[in-house]
Amino acid sequence: MPLFRKREKETEKRCIKCGAGIPQGANYCASCGSSQNPTPPEPPSKPLTPSWRQHVVLRDGEYIVETANEGEPFYSGACIYVLTNQRLIVLKREFYALDLAEVKAIKLEKEFFLQSIQDFVTNGDDVHIYSDNVEYMFNSGLSIRKDFREKIIQQKMKKPIVLDFSALKSVMEKGGIVLTTLSCPKCNGPIKMPDVGHETVCQYCGGTVYAQDVFKKLKTLLS
Repeated sequence: MPLFRKREKETEKRCIKCGAGIPQGANYCASCGSSQNPTPPEPPSKPLTPSWRQHVVLRDGEYIVETANEGEPFYSGACIYVLTNQRLIVLKREFYALDLAEVKAIKLEKEFFLQSIQDFVTNGDDVHIYSDNVEYMFNSGLSIRKDFREKIIQQKMKKPIVLDFSALKSVMEKGGIVLTTLSCPKCNGPIKMPDVGHETVCQYCGGTVYAQDVFKKLKTLLS
């Protein structure tokens, strides 16, 4: 074994893959053929801004009539309002902490059957929705145009009355059906049938059960 290793020529370098000696300016290795100038990895791209439309699941015969505040948001928590011919749907935006121009997520905040809405009031950025004698307040990030309230009233007048649980019980009694427990559409958990209101929430997964949907499932039994 030699005591001294042969010094490499200054014009030589080592292949980044196989370690063979190659000329200093070579772009490819003669031994393994690998490129000596690999393309640098692209920086991870930011997630695209999600569309609010993918969070709105329309029911049978339902369509979107009007939207409000679906444009450029101002800060985290700003809401989008989607009016259909059956419901008013409130969506909430969430942002990345370091880039307020990039929306992180959009989630369903609340939805109201049109017949349950007593009033829709705007006060600057704040929106107050009165439904089933309860006041709900949302922040929009910017003022909602005045004609949006008129659109809600117009659709409410067009839409037939939506069944609530009180009316549903009356219909079932006439058909000789007694129903005390509902099944959650998401987890199948048992839900006690309420006496009033248009909807109820599952205590296990947070899924919502609507009186109107229960009625549709019972139509075959009632006919």
